[in-house]
Amino acid sequence: MFNNITRALAMFLVPGTWGVIFLSIAVTALCFVPLFAGASWGISQIPEAGWTLFGWNWTWVDNVLEAIATLVVAVLFIFLLIPVSAITLGFFVEVIANKVEDRWYGGRGELREPSIGEVLIVVIRFFAALIFLNLLVLPLYFVPILNVFVYVVLNGMLVGREFFEMVALRHLPPQEVKAARKKNRFTIFSAGVVTTLALSIPAVNFVAPVFGAALMVHVYKGLVANERL
Repeated sequence: MFNNITRALAMFLVPGTWGVIFLSIAVTALCFVPLFAGASWGISQIPEAGWTLFGWNWTWVDNVLEAIATLVVAVLFIFLLIPVSAITLGFFVEVIANKVEDRWYGGRGELREPSIGEVLIVVIRFFAALIFLNLLVLPLYFVPILNVFVYVVLNGMLVGREFFEMVALRHLPPQEVKAARKKNRFTIFSAGVVTTLALSIPAVNFVAPVFGAALMVHVYKGLVANERL
């Protein structure tokens, strides 16, 4: 895995990659700008209490409520990074995968063109699982230390699955992708955890979809080379 991570990072030095990165950042920004604007407007609409009770000025309550609302929005944005990365990946997985295969594997091999239906199934299933499972474990996110563990493990599993399927569908039909994923779930999960951690780092999260896609191509190629598919 360390070797795959190193080569995925080296992808940022490959000519033409930064063009993809800038487009990736643009797509991410387009997703977040309206959300950020809406969240800012919502916080500004919180009514100010301006309370005075028993001769004491309780206006500090307004500041506390605004701070809590800001914290909630910040946490929501962290979670939104994962589905947004999936959207970004859908735009650029083909370009990134082609660059990785041309650079490190001497060509792309036999490719198939996934149908729109196949891609939509992967994306919709990912979004549904992401929302449902994160809501299911939501109480655990309020427990210090445990929340980090749950977040990384759960979303690492989901991200690994989605990124692997998007990459593998370029070479295999859906049924074979499913069988390969089940057979190599720990390796795929490990790559998903690394990508999830990258998505959680400020500034890095804007280029994390490119990194994650490149990493998963290396993982896929490694499984092929070791005859584990």
